[in-house]
Amino acid sequence: MNATDRPRLTVRSPADLITAVPYLIGFHPVDSIVVVAMRGRRIVFAARADLPESGTDPALPARHLGDVIGRQDAESTTVIGFGPPERVTPAVDAVRSALDDIGLPVLDALRVTDRRYWSYLCEAPDCCPPDGTPYDPEASQVAAAAVYAGQVALPDRAALTAQVAPPRASTGSPCAKPATALNDACWACWRRPPPPTSSANGPSAGPAWQRYGRPNAGTGAATGSPTTSWPG
Repeated sequence: MNATDRPRLTVRSPADLITAVPYLIGFHPVDSIVVVAMRGRRIVFAARADLPESGTDPALPARHLGDVIGRQDAESTTVIGFGPPERVTPAVDAVRSALDDIGLPVLDALRVTDRRYWSYLCEAPDCCPPDGTPYDPEASQVAAAAVYAGQVALPDRAALTAQVAPPRASTGSPCAKPATALNDACWACWRRPPPPTSSANGPSAGPAWQRYGRPNAGTGAATGSPTTSWPG
């Protein structure tokens, strides 16, 4: 597979982006905060962290996540929290504040709970109803395209950790300490080298459907890995 035939994923709505997240970070997130970073119309980076426990200050992990995103030369972001509102909302607010501090626009901020999503930025009831918008990842063309292209989204973070852990070794061996793709702050990141520059403008502010428009996918730099771009 070369640079011209790598798989392409098309994202047309918030539901499509939510469905794409497991294929970006490698597993289905639970009780997680995910930031998807874009340059122009292309996703260039995605980072994930555990939601802070209820009653704990989310500012420090949010700043850490903002620092990570800030080093990716991104132009805009979307923040997605997976979990119950009492844990997602403070985390999303903290991450939005951290991104604002480094000058990165947040195109949308979403909460995903029980196969429904809510936008923190959209107040149009016809677009973003108070009871949330249902979505079905199994019926999504994004999931079908990712699977067809050979993309894998593991069931959870533990499955990813197990997959990248080294073989068992005797105590005292350099391999005895489990190694994972996650650092001490529990980040799981998906990275792309910079894609070709696009002259198209990014999505405009407004209701969620207007912000997402009709995205079209671009090529990624890693063999077999998808990226997404916003359409013209």
